[in-house]
Amino acid sequence: MLEPNGLLVFEVQHLGDLLAGLQYDFVYHEHLLYHSLGPLDRILETTGFFPIHVERVRSHSGSIRVFAAKAAAGKGPGAGSVGDLRQSEERAGLYSAATFADFAAAVGQHRAALRNLLCGLKAQGFRVAGYGASGRASMLTNLCGLGPDLVEYIVDESPSG
Repeated sequence: MLEPNGLLVFEVQHLGDLLAGLQYDFVYHEHLLYHSLGPLDRILETTGFFPIHVERVRSHSGSIRVFAAKAAAGKGPGAGSVGDLRQSEERAGLYSAATFADFAAAVGQHRAALRNLLCGLKAQGFRVAGYGASGRASMLTNLCGLGPDLVEYIVDESPSG
């Protein structure tokens, strides 16, 4: 559907940003897929494309915008931004199972630290409430087991709800 010299541009959430920011609370029904350039290379290759440029963007707490061309277009893969991101992902260990084990351990530590903080505040007589009932807040409260014993209520200004 794309002309031989056309350009495919797409934006996806970046796995590296999810891991680096310990954004476990961002994984829910609207945000199920996180990508890195290595697997995207293979997907693009199977369809005759290859990345020629990539940009880091802030949307969704860290995404990448990938520019890809058909192999027949004769354009060489961009060593600049594409090569830089490949190297960055390799240094970050995005292709290593150990990285994900470390992420899981860090999530467990964060969960325990948050629960300890809230338990300590409650023990000192403080009342704890939440502000902002986003999808991320729902994930955080559920994963961390933050029920009414620790968080009395959550409010939100959203007119929708």
